[in-house]
Amino acid sequence: LPSNVRVPPNWVKVSSTMKLTRYHPPEVLAALDELALAKEELAVACKAAWDNFLAQFEDHCADFCAAVHALATLDCLYSLAALSHKR
Repeated sequence: LPSNVRVPPNWVKVSSTMKLTRYHPPEVLAALDELALAKEELAVACKAAWDNFLAQFEDHCADFCAAVHALATLDCLYSLAALSHKR
């Protein structure tokens, strides 16, 4: 808003320049608090989900390693077969 405009007394000044001043009404401040809380809750839930994923992955890590090793072997054999077929 231009600096000469009057705003309600319960609005909080956020920032200002020589020509403009920015305000937040109480509803926006409450919504920002709710948003910050929701972001924290999301971060906690994400960490819990990631930790759960890692715990489950740890239980099957040997199986995944064996599968990756088998796929790498197949890839090498396929590449050798393709190379020998071209010559």
